[in-house]
Amino acid sequence: MVEAAVQVIAREGADGATTRKIADEPQAPLTSLHYCFQNKENLLLAVFIRLAEEMPVTVDLLDGNEGLGRAAEQALTRSMQWDRHPA
Repeated sequence: MVEAAVQVIAREGADGATTRKIADEPQAPLTSLHYCFQNKENLLLAVFIRLAEEMPVTVDLLDGNEGLGRAAEQALTRSMQWDRHPA
C-alpha cells in the first residue's frame, strides 16, 4: 500500500490521493488499507518515513555543530520538492 500511495501521490498530488484511489492502484480492497493503516494520515506517515529513509544525506552534513539541523532541512526540502515535482 505504501508503494501504491507513492505512485498515486506522484500522479495526483497528496490532496488528490484518496484512500480509494490508493487501494485501487494495487487492486486491493479499500478495507485492507483501513485495516493496515486505520486512516490516510497514518498511510501518509508511512510514505514519508519510507521516502526519508531513501533520501541520501551526505556525511559532511552531519559534521559540526549545525550538521544535524542542515541534514534535517535537506531531507524536508527534498520531500517537499518530491511532492511538487514527482519523478
